[in-house]
Formats: sequence, C-alpha cells, structure tokens
Amino acid sequence: MKKLLKKSTSLILALTLTLSVMGVSFSAAETDDEAGWIAAVGASAPEITSVVPGSDGITLTWKALSGASAYRVYRWYDDGRGWVKLKDTTNLTYTDTGVASGNSYTYRLVGLDATGQPNSGTVNRTVTYYVPVQLNDIESEKDGIRVYWNGGTQAARIAVYRMESEGWKRIATTAGTSYLDTDVTYSNEYRYTIRGLDSSGAFLDDYYDAKGLSLRHLAIPSVSAETAVGGIRLSWDKIEGAEGYRIFYKNSSGGWLRMATTTESSFLDDDVRSGNSYTYTVRCITSNGAYYTSFFDTAGATARYVAAPELISAEGTADGIRISWKACSGASKYRIFFKNSAGSWSRLGTTTATSFLDTEVSSGKTYVYTVRCMDANENYISDFYGEGIAGKYLSAPAVSVSNGAEGVDIRWDAVDGAENYRVYYNGSRGWTKLTDTTETSFTDTDVSSDHTYTYTVRCINPEGTAFTSSYLSGKSVRYIAAPTVTATNTGDGINIKWNAVAGAEKYRVYYYGSRGWTKMVDTASTSYLDRDVESGKNYTYTVRCIDSAGNAFLSWFKPGVSTYHVATPDFDVTLNENSVTVSWDAVPGAELYRVYRNTASGWMRIADTTAV
Repeated sequence: MKKLLKKSTSLILALTLTLSVMGVSFSAAETDDEAGWIAAVGASAPEITSVVPGSDGITLTWKALSGASAYRVYRWYDDGRGWVKLKDTTNLTYTDTGVASGNSYTYRLVGLDATGQPNSGTVNRTVTYYVPVQLNDIESEKDGIRVYWNGGTQAARIAVYRMESEGWKRIATTAGTSYLDTDVTYSNEYRYTIRGLDSSGAFLDDYYDAKGLSLRHLAIPSVSAETAVGGIRLSWDKIEGAEGYRIFYKNSSGGWLRMATTTESSFLDDDVRSGNSYTYTVRCITSNGAYYTSFFDTAGATARYVAAPELISAEGTADGIRISWKACSGASKYRIFFKNSAGSWSRLGTTTATSFLDTEVSSGKTYVYTVRCMDANENYISDFYGEGIAGKYLSAPAVSVSNGAEGVDIRWDAVDGAENYRVYYNGSRGWTKLTDTTETSFTDTDVSSDHTYTYTVRCINPEGTAFTSSYLSGKSVRYIAAPTVTATNTGDGINIKWNAVAGAEKYRVYYYGSRGWTKMVDTASTSYLDRDVESGKNYTYTVRCIDSAGNAFLSWFKPGVSTYHVATPDFDVTLNENSVTVSWDAVPGAELYRVYRNTASGWMRIADTTAV
C-alpha cells in the first residue's frame, strides 16, 4: 500500500478532491494506513440515512452498499485515540449506547469485503446527543385518552400526533408531560406519538416513535356489590373490547387500592368482616395489565357485609327438630326456611335467637333447613347456604314400666325410622346407660324388691355414636318381686309355699283351671294348703303380691308350678298266726306302692308292690 501511495500522489489528490465534492471530509488526525487505503481506493461510500438520538443512545441507519459484505462503524475520540472501531456488523443499523446527554459525537462508516477488509470510501456524520422525548404511558380517563411522556433534555414543547386514515396528524402542542385527547368515542382504538420541538417550533431531530402507543377507549364498568356466602360479590356488565378488569377497594383514608385482576365480570371478596361496609370500583385493562382502557366510577359501589349464618345442627328433640346457627354480627333477626317437596325454599319462621324449633314434623322424615339474616325492618341483609343442613326427626319413644316376673319390664312404642334404642335408668349418678337394643322392650333384672326405679329410652344410630331422637321424662315404678313358688303333696292335699317378698303386704294364691288363673285365697302367710284336690290329677299354682286391702297388685307373678297329686293310701293291718297283712284301697294315679315298718331305728322300707 505504501508503494502505491508513493507512485500515485496525483491520484490521491484527485481522489481527495473527488471525495470532497461528494461531501466526505477527513480529519487531519487520520493518518492510519487503513484510512489511507480507503482514500486511495476511491470507492463509493455507504449512504448514512439518519443519525438519531434515542432513549437508549444514538442510532445510525444506512443504505446497503453494492459489494459490501459487512460494515465497520467508527467513532472519533478527541483524547488522542482518534478513530476507534465500534462494531463490525452485517446489519444496516447500529446503536451507540455509550453516550451522554449534551455531548457531540462523530461517526464514520465503511464497507467491508468478504474477508473483512475495507472496500469502500468513508462517510462521516456528527450529532449532538440529548435524551429525546419518549412516550411512556397511556390510559383512558373519564373524558378521553391521556398520553404521557418524559420531557426530554432539549425539547421546549411537545407536538402530539394521532394516527388518522391519512397518516399522523398533529392534534396538540404543549409544554406539559401529558395530553388528554377528548375527541374520542367509546369502543374505538386510537394510536399516538410525539415529537420534540425547539424554542422556534422546529423539530429537534428526525427521531420519533413510529409505532407509538395504542389504546381502545372503553366505557366505564358499572359495578354492583352485594353480600354473598363467604364475602361480598361484585358484578358488572361485560364491556365490549375489554381484555381484563382490575378491581379496587377504598381504604380508610378514602384512596383506591388495587385488589385483584380478572377476566370475569364478577369477583368475590372473601377478606371481609361481618358488620362492616366496603366500597369497590372496577377498571378495564389490557390483557397484559399494562394499560387502563377505561376510567372508573369514582363513587364506587358500597355493600355492608353480613355473613350468611353458619348452620351448626338440626337435631331431633322431644317436640320437633331444633335448628341452630352461629350469631352474625350486624344481624337484627333471622329467618328460617325449609326445603319443600318441590325442592325450593319455603319460609318457616323468624326469630332474634340463634335457634328455632320446627314442631310441624313427622317421625321418620328428613328435613332440610337454611337461615338468612335480616335487619330490624326484616329486610334481607345476608345470603344463605344453599345446601342447607339436614335433620331427621324421630319422635321420642313413649315408655311404660311395670313389675315383671324376673325384674322391671320396660316397654316402648316402635318409632318410625328408628334404627336402634338406648335404655337409661336414673341412678345416683343421673341418667346412666343400661343397654342398646333393636327390640322395643327390655327387662332390668338387676333390681331389688321394694325399691323404686326410673327409666327412659332414646333413639340412636346403629353404631351407637349419635342420638337420633330426644327422650321423654322418665317413668318410675316401685319394684316388688314376684314370689318364687313351690308345691308339694301332703297327706291333706297340696302344700303351696313361697318366699317372703320385701314390700309385699299380702299374697294372692292362684290355681290354673279350665277358666285360666283363678283366685284361691289372699293371705299374709307364705304358704297355703290346697285341700280341695283329687288324687291322680295335676295342679298348677302361682302367687302374686297385693296390697293389704286386696285392691291392687304389687308384683307380677312367675310361671305356675305344677304338681301331680296322689292321695295318701288309707290302709288296714291284720294280725295272722305267723304274719301281719297290710291292705289298702287302690289310689287313683298311683303306679306303685311302698310299704314301710316302724322300728327302733325309724321307718324302714320293707316292700315295693303294685298290689293293693
């Protein structure tokens, strides 16, 4: 290259003149070999179309140069470094980010061949960098669309443009940092950009955001708020063109605080306390949540939250089903509903308490209930639990008690729908479980005569873990035991005996004949001799305790005791010469006769015989 320069001084001068005419200038400090070669080649230079300050630096843009495979960008440094390569690139643009506002910068651009060697002339451009005005936000307001920007470092005023069918149209010039375009209509989309102006009203540079910011201007959502199960339910009509909605609530200072974002047209605020009032508003937003596409109702929608009553239980009692629920702060009254046969809710009653007794129920049926809060004027101020709470009513068993043959007999009516029963007695520790049974009777054998016992019965589930009915007041009985009877044959008849019974005043003796049990005698004794018997017949007896006047039974009786009566033989003794003859009449019912002789040692059996 040096040899070429020595031999072609006139050519260099010619090229210098030619390039000067083309508007390409060289610095006196440019003495490097590469720059000399470029000048010597005399090739055409890339055409820089713009050098524009931007928010992130200075951007150079140029046209493609025939024969150039890539491009090299230089910047001039006054600190003695001279031209410094910034970037080799195949693109037609480059942004220098290492710039500071208020400084001037000079750039040089050269084309490169496929081997990375310069193969074109050079072209220089100088520009002073400053931070340009920049769009940074856009939102819908009540009266239009407001566009925001930064002020820039050099701009005296800002020109605002809106895209129309014929292109960008200036709609305002302002010294502020925002502009409200009121010439808009709902559901339409608008696009804006801005340019910086100097004090004379001229553009500061060629830079502007050609894409700009776009926004669809939408109607303000009309919000309603009402108490619901679990919180306050907000709802609003869907706004055509809305991509999402942002919900705000008003804090204690009266300011709006962001609460949630949704694509639905309703929202449940569950972070509320019963008895408190809350105010809400809603605003349309873009799908990414970056821009508001509508304004908002500045008054908002207010609702006083009263919690739906939390249902506790629906239990059978002696008189019906009692429904219970938790008290709700802010409620003056409660209205109770039951689900009718059509599956809808029917009003049952109103109360200021937190429980209600439904007496219009049938045993064995299941009923479903729910409750709603009201104010003092009986206006509804809460929602209700739609699934309700179920309760099955079983009437309390009606119990009767009486003295039985083996203890106290407890009986009760079968209850429609009952699966199991629990029997209680009232002792020194109050009501105590006696037994669980599926029957409708039970005998308490662990009793003592002349003591009083009290019983009741309650329905329970098959597992014995839950009551399914209430119970009636206990039934009492003074227990007098049934006498235990024995009957034996004697020479005079059948001797009937029984044990003395505590609490008994008298006893009534019965025999069982063709007419059933027939009274024989009342006595204070514990035995009785039935003389009116016939040999060869069977007799059955029992005894029952009665009062001293013989007017009331005090006990039940045990099954009869039977005895087959055979009369004592009436016999004669005849002395013979060498013997004694014992003779007797045949006794009805006798199968065998045993003959005894009385000796010094007592009665001694001497013979068994069927003869008479």
